[in-house]
Amino acid sequence: MTASVVPSGASTPAPHLEPAYMTVAQVAELLQVAEPTIYAWTRKLPDMPCVRLAGTVRFPRARLLEWLRSREQGRPPIRKRVPASDQGRANA
Repeated sequence: MTASVVPSGASTPAPHLEPAYMTVAQVAELLQVAEPTIYAWTRKLPDMPCVRLAGTVRFPRARLLEWLRSREQGRPPIRKRVPASDQGRANA
């Protein structure tokens, strides 16, 4: 088995890291809407995770993605389990 060797002075490419915070432009691109729509949502949706600093708006990536997942529609419903003892009564 051979080990890969990086020549001295050469650097390995840094892994692509997603930024912890997203810009309005990045969120608009992700959701395929216009930037003014994102600004409007930050005003109208108080639970939308965002940070406002010195006239800028940033979105914490992980919290935003979690928030979006929680708002998905058409997810399979959560089925309530019926205890075995109650199943016989339901069929009677």
